[in-house]
Amino acid sequence: MILTDKAGIIVGCITSIGSVDIEKKENQEFIRQQLGEIVRIVAEKPDLEIKTEMDSATRLDMMRRGQNPDDCWFQRPARVDGGRVVEKEFVHIPESILEGGEVVAMGKAAHEGAHSASTCFDKISAELFPEKTGFMAMLHSLEERPTDQLVRARYKEAGKWLDEARSQAGKAGSDMEGGDKKSLMQIPKFSQLCNLLVYEPHALDLSSYDPEILKKYGEIRTAVEFVENCIPPTGATEEEKMKFQLIRFQVAKNKIWPLIEELVSEDFDQQMLQELLKAILDGEIQFGSGSGEGGGVGIELPPDLSTELDDLLVHAEGKPPEMIIKASEKLIKKLREQLANLTDEQKAKIKEAAQKKLEQEEQKIVNERAAKLVDRPKTLAEKRAEKELAKKSDEEKKQAEEDQKVKEKLAEHSEEVRRNQAAVLEDKSHYDKTYSEIRKLDAELYRALDEILNPTIKPQKKLRSSGNNTNINAAIRWLGERELGLQTEPVVFDRVERPDKKHYAFTFLVDLSRSMSGEKIEQTFKAIVLVTEVMNRLGIDFEVLGFQDELIVFKKFGEQLNKSVRGKISGMEDEVVGSNKGGHNAPNYNDDGPCLKVAAEGLSKRPGYEKFLVVLSDGLPEGKRSGKVDLTRAIENIKKEGKINLVGLGLGGGTEHVKKFYPNSRANIAAKDLKDVFASLIQDMIENPGRYRGRN
Repeated sequence: MILTDKAGIIVGCITSIGSVDIEKKENQEFIRQQLGEIVRIVAEKPDLEIKTEMDSATRLDMMRRGQNPDDCWFQRPARVDGGRVVEKEFVHIPESILEGGEVVAMGKAAHEGAHSASTCFDKISAELFPEKTGFMAMLHSLEERPTDQLVRARYKEAGKWLDEARSQAGKAGSDMEGGDKKSLMQIPKFSQLCNLLVYEPHALDLSSYDPEILKKYGEIRTAVEFVENCIPPTGATEEEKMKFQLIRFQVAKNKIWPLIEELVSEDFDQQMLQELLKAILDGEIQFGSGSGEGGGVGIELPPDLSTELDDLLVHAEGKPPEMIIKASEKLIKKLREQLANLTDEQKAKIKEAAQKKLEQEEQKIVNERAAKLVDRPKTLAEKRAEKELAKKSDEEKKQAEEDQKVKEKLAEHSEEVRRNQAAVLEDKSHYDKTYSEIRKLDAELYRALDEILNPTIKPQKKLRSSGNNTNINAAIRWLGERELGLQTEPVVFDRVERPDKKHYAFTFLVDLSRSMSGEKIEQTFKAIVLVTEVMNRLGIDFEVLGFQDELIVFKKFGEQLNKSVRGKISGMEDEVVGSNKGGHNAPNYNDDGPCLKVAAEGLSKRPGYEKFLVVLSDGLPEGKRSGKVDLTRAIENIKKEGKINLVGLGLGGGTEHVKKFYPNSRANIAAKDLKDVFASLIQDMIENPGRYRGRN
């Protein structure tokens, strides 16, 4: 086909495509050829290569960017190495070319041809690009305008196809059109304005856009329209194309970016607020009213606002944007003020999360508007991803080394488990051997608790009106009173009364996730054997439970501590490595919240004067079906009901988090010290139960 009569060829292409039955697969290649011809004509590059296939590296790269490789039109400049072209420039036409109809397909083809004829971000020095969130989103959104205008200016017929494609995309893909005020509040302001940069000429109803954003757009409209019409002339050289590109870039940077930057700053403040609410939802930051009440309040609110926020946490479906929409202006203002009162660590975490969210929003815009695989400066999100990938690579190497060590330790532990299982078959079981090791501590704890539970107090005699043992002195007094005419009841029988024995109910809940393997579970097992034997002899009502993704019952309330139950308890050590024969064996999870809730419900139903729930764990909640917020809610419900005294024990170093969750807690307990700490704790709980009803 000769390219001298370009307008005629354009018309010929639409005639050819229109005459083809587009539903027939055999005609797809013909249509691609015609679309490729449109690209070459608009680009003024007769030899431009058109590809429909995609190599695996490019496909993976696009998938990494969050794009669908089968739906992407893109143009890639030639790749030069040492002055030699190593890969020719090409335009890729996707498989799904006609999903929007033939007119839209031709409009997209013309648009990609115009990018090839005009866009050259890859030749601009990276030093000229501000490393600020939102700049790349603005730049690529704005570049769509001159690209479209070049098609209209050179080929009127192709411009009609392009406008039709834009109108369809504007109706189907615009997040802003037709949106109500509440939905607009959830879309970053800079994202809304970037949308207007592309679709404003095609928007049928601008009244559906946020009035504030429309006003901002009006302030930069002149600059935007200048950029739109700053296009190279037909037959322009590469140097001329670059000249026009630089002009557009400078206008965008100096005239349009300052306003976008203001919106990004507002969006960042809004996202900070969202991240604060998310931290509250996750239980990482607490809130309350008053000054210093509760000891763990991260932010303080007046009682009315505290009540409002608590209600939002329950009814806003756990979505910070929904909470912001439903919150009063007074609460929003107070929360913004309270951001300044957070710790430096909390502020840094919230700031980092907010920044990352905006970077992700920008990346989404860039992926949509800049599908071309040009060598442009990377977005902040892409730079962050590269750093995280490099860090991950180093961490994976270290993790591989750690995994090898763990495998070796597990192999040693497995051998130990095998030996222990063999020992169970001997006359003296693993449980019995463990009990022999801690028998001295058992005797000491038993004596201490027995003195508390069964104090040496002499029985007291009290007179009653009935009984078998007559009190002679009382009978003589009664007879004397009757002689004096006093009609009194004959309370003359002795009744011996002993001091009431207090009743207790204990639940011991043990983390059996994989992180407990090794010395931690060995020492935990010894501590459980200790309290099991002592409480059994003292007649205290208790149960022994473990948890992974579900509760694991080793001993029930009221169940006799026999050989079978002791055998079940011995399975604790095997549960943490997933080798407990006939056990639950799900050590990859620790659903603290749901398991604590079920354990507390069972304990609260037990008769008893004082009820205690003791939790032993070494890690943060990382469950199969729950997280930190579930644990926080479970603990809050226990506190609210007021039936149970709850204690959390953090086993091992780095377990300060137990203090954030449990009203009463002990953190960073060395495994070797657990038996002693556990024994003294149980003694104190029985001797001073009131101490465990509030916070330490």
